[in-house]
Amino acid sequence: CHGAHEILKHDDPRSSVFPLNVPRTCGRCHGDAALMRGYGLTDNPLADFTAGVHGEALMTRRDASAPECAHCHGAHGAAPPGVGDVDKVCGQCHVSARANFLEGPHKDAMRKAGLPECASCHSNHRILKTDVSMLDTVCSTCHEASSPPVMLGHQMKTLYTGARDEIDKAGRLMEQAAAVPLYMEDYQARLEEARTSLVEVLPAMHALDLARVDRLTHRARSIGSEIESEVHGKLEARKWRRLGLGVFWFYLILTLALLLRQRQRSGTGVA
Repeated sequence: CHGAHEILKHDDPRSSVFPLNVPRTCGRCHGDAALMRGYGLTDNPLADFTAGVHGEALMTRRDASAPECAHCHGAHGAAPPGVGDVDKVCGQCHVSARANFLEGPHKDAMRKAGLPECASCHSNHRILKTDVSMLDTVCSTCHEASSPPVMLGHQMKTLYTGARDEIDKAGRLMEQAAAVPLYMEDYQARLEEARTSLVEVLPAMHALDLARVDRLTHRARSIGSEIESEVHGKLEARKWRRLGLGVFWFYLILTLALLLRQRQRSGTGVA
């Protein structure tokens, strides 16, 4: 793992155990299909990790804060997390998701069934970017298609997408207003508040508490609606001001034209 004579400090970017290099170091063995078959293993953790969201952050974007192999498996005593430990490993980073999960019904049900908690829905090494669309399929892997748990997943997705669409509409309207230009900085702060509420929804879904999801999405949706209403009002007021100004200049020019014509007639009569 460390090399022989060329051993470098772990924080040296050239080191084989520098965080950004750890997956390839572990992959020298765990990415060797022939070697792994000797241990009865057929998967390729390096390929799966590289294709997942963690590998993309670490190995493509070079984000040293992203987890590498040792974050989950340990270093010198490396071992696969047991079924009862997966949530604790993931919970080191995903604190809010784990806290909500522990409040929900899945915790006891999955432990009773001997299922790894986080990995059952998110996989292990090939963890893909989380999106609310996964509720269309992930729930039905364990539950019947028309069962209450699957329906709950659909309800949570509907609440989330409704709030997201409202925020997107508000954002597009703000862009139009800024191009006028109208002052939008105060609304930008409120839009970020709505987006923050929406970010909180995904971890909250792990508790399977529809009321909690509804509360968070309602807050985000309400802020988006308020912004839309107020920005629409500003755009309408500007339109009427421009119309009023146009009418004012029309009558002013008309009055001047009439005065000029009358003056010309008066001058002609005197002559």
